[in-house]
Amino acid sequence: MDYEQLYSSIPKEQARALLFLSSRRDRNVYDVLMDFLDSTNNEVLAAYTIATLGSIGDSRALFPLINYATANDLPVFWQRVLQYISWTGDPRAQDFLDDYLQSKISFHDIAVDAREQAVKQIRYSYHGSEEDFSHATQQTGQILVTPENLNANAEILDEFKGGFYRPQTFIINPHGELYIGGYLHEHVDVAGGGPVLGAGEIDFDGTSVSYLTHRSSGFFPHKNIFPLIANHCKAHGIGFTHKSFDVEFPRNGFNDPDFLSLFRFGSHYKP
Repeated sequence: MDYEQLYSSIPKEQARALLFLSSRRDRNVYDVLMDFLDSTNNEVLAAYTIATLGSIGDSRALFPLINYATANDLPVFWQRVLQYISWTGDPRAQDFLDDYLQSKISFHDIAVDAREQAVKQIRYSYHGSEEDFSHATQQTGQILVTPENLNANAEILDEFKGGFYRPQTFIINPHGELYIGGYLHEHVDVAGGGPVLGAGEIDFDGTSVSYLTHRSSGFFPHKNIFPLIANHCKAHGIGFTHKSFDVEFPRNGFNDPDFLSLFRFGSHYKP
């Protein structure tokens, strides 16, 4: 089946195309679905598209879908976005759901269920360009965080502690392993283009963690990744005394209008 069937003049064919896409896990399916959601004037197909985005489980969809439901204030869209959150368990939706439960009465039961589900550890997909994503798949030099590796690469780490201080970029891979970039400074490069359980910035004093944030403009992970970092460090003999992140991101939460405006269907979105 060709993606072009989404733009058939026959709604049943479009629905079949969406059903086909719901089983695909290609990275470009996300863009296909988002482009179709942006272009269709059919409320039923738009709602079905939101459901399809839930089926493929791409974390990039959360912020655009919140924007879409806000901009197209129809009950069916709010319902599907709430269901999307329930299906994906995306913890970044917590602030949005708390606000929704205080301000709206529609679909209260679905919103309560979504709030209960939005506590999971999820896989985050890279938000950036396909060019950067493709480049990242060719990158090497990532460093698994162990005392031995930190000592062996101390010279590299020390290079960024001088006049132009720069913490190390880190990711947590799908196996729960903590990697830093060394000379790689983009999260997607440290991840090799793959999905991550977490990302942020970290620094070390010898083999002990001295600085830690979950700031990543490529993956935007929730702060609930903190235990994953602590578990890796403790399992590998890395000194870890942090009780929380030194800086939380975004500053005003994931439901901040200024933050959301930067994503698709937001007022400051730039492709």
